[in-house]
Amino acid sequence: MLVIHHTAIKGEVQGELLEKAHKGEGYPKSNFGGHICYHFLVGKDGTVKQTRGLQERSGCTRNSVLNLESIHIVVAGNFQEEKPTRPQLAALRSLIHSLDSIYHFEEVIPHHGASPTACAGKHLEEALSDVWREKEKWEVWNITRYYTPVRGQLRYFRKTYEEDFVVNCHGDCLSTANSYKLKKSDAFKIAACPPGIAFGTRIEIEGIGVVTCQDRGGAIKNKRLDVWAGIGEEALLNLTKYPAGYLRIRFLDSPK
Repeated sequence: MLVIHHTAIKGEVQGELLEKAHKGEGYPKSNFGGHICYHFLVGKDGTVKQTRGLQERSGCTRNSVLNLESIHIVVAGNFQEEKPTRPQLAALRSLIHSLDSIYHFEEVIPHHGASPTACAGKHLEEALSDVWREKEKWEVWNITRYYTPVRGQLRYFRKTYEEDFVVNCHGDCLSTANSYKLKKSDAFKIAACPPGIAFGTRIEIEGIGVVTCQDRGGAIKNKRLDVWAGIGEEALLNLTKYPAGYLRIRFLDSPK
């Protein structure tokens, strides 16, 4: 995948400014010696600077799965308020074409196609209207996890069984709001969904797989899915195997 960003800073943006900001945010040092998370920076004068090796990965978005399978280009400017320059667009298009001829990207998307943000800015998005490419129709949702605690566990997600019970259970910890009886094999296959999504709806979550809506939750609303991680300590181990946070989803059935 190829992801396009803007720096969201007006005026002449120098690499030193990004380097200082990204070093302060804790991005790892690249093979090129700096900390900028993006692979390329396109300046207003059309200068292209490579800032990270193409085999390197870093957290340029809040989508941990997408970060592992994408290359990132940042364009200098705040394109919510200004338009990219002609030299900048020419250089950007040339760079995209060169990379695409090598990698044959399945998708070319603005940053907000990976996680919630205004990036890459409305004016840059408009200027690249013929460039964007999406393999599927995905939406970005907040993915959280819950589980069924068992008395006597050696450890709990919080401190005690009682604390985990209050957060994760509503009466019977193995029965969902749809009266579905959970079993170990349902781990990361069942989800609590907002009220507007019908029980039985199948949803594919990038990096997790297909889950079925079988549960509800008072805090599960808007664009949030709570995926059931399993039972007891095995569920806590499962939490390290699957991603969470802002991930892309697509509905395999009508949500209504």
